[in-house]
Amino acid sequence: MILMWTPSSMMSPGSYEPNGNTLLSPGKKWTHWQWVLPATELYTVQLNGGATTEAYTLTAKLAERIKLAMAPTPPPFTAQR
Repeated sequence: MILMWTPSSMMSPGSYEPNGNTLLSPGKKWTHWQWVLPATELYTVQLNGGATTEAYTLTAKLAERIKLAMAPTPPPFTAQR
C-alpha cells in the first residue's frame, strides 16, 4: 500500500508501474492519495512541485512475508479387510 499526502495544492504526486502504466497522474493534482499496489514490483513515485519548498508525506506499508511451518507427515494409509 502506498499513501501520499501534501498540505499544498502546489505539489502533485504521481505513481507508475514498472511497465509505464500510470496509477496516478500528476496532472490530477491530488493532495491525498492511497492505493493498494497490484503486485510486488519496483514502482516509480513522482512528486511535482512549484517554485518553493513544499512539505509532503510518503508512506509505504509493506506486508510481512510469513513462512508457515510444514504440516507433519501423516502416517501411511493401510487398507484393512
